[in-house]
Amino acid sequence: MLDSQAFALPLTQVERVVRMAALTPVPQAPAHVAGALNLKGKTVFVVDLRVLLNRPPAELEPEHRLIIVNTGAKTLALIADSATDLVEVERESLEPPPEKFGPSNLVCAVMRREHGLVMVLDSQGFFPKALSSGE
Repeated sequence: MLDSQAFALPLTQVERVVRMAALTPVPQAPAHVAGALNLKGKTVFVVDLRVLLNRPPAELEPEHRLIIVNTGAKTLALIADSATDLVEVERESLEPPPEKFGPSNLVCAVMRREHGLVMVLDSQGFFPKALSSGE
């Protein structure tokens, strides 16, 4: 969750969810890189998902969660307000994102749920953006 909007990631891309931890600043990093984290002896860059989604940066709170995302060769941590559900989804409840907003490397599908729409993010699409300066 970010604010009151729900987002989802395919389970195959999520390694684990951990509590917010102290982050080490990364000099000259792009605005969406909140810092780096030592995760079991491995350095992992922490990305502020809010900034990637064109929202104001997160005010880091102990209640926030870090979603550890792995696409094989790369691992990142995403800051989220919370991580609540593991949901099995029927393919019929997924649809492509609206075309009128243009192509998106971040949203790969929209999921219809009882409480509204959930944007399904594709970490493989935002890895290049997360690791670049955006220039």
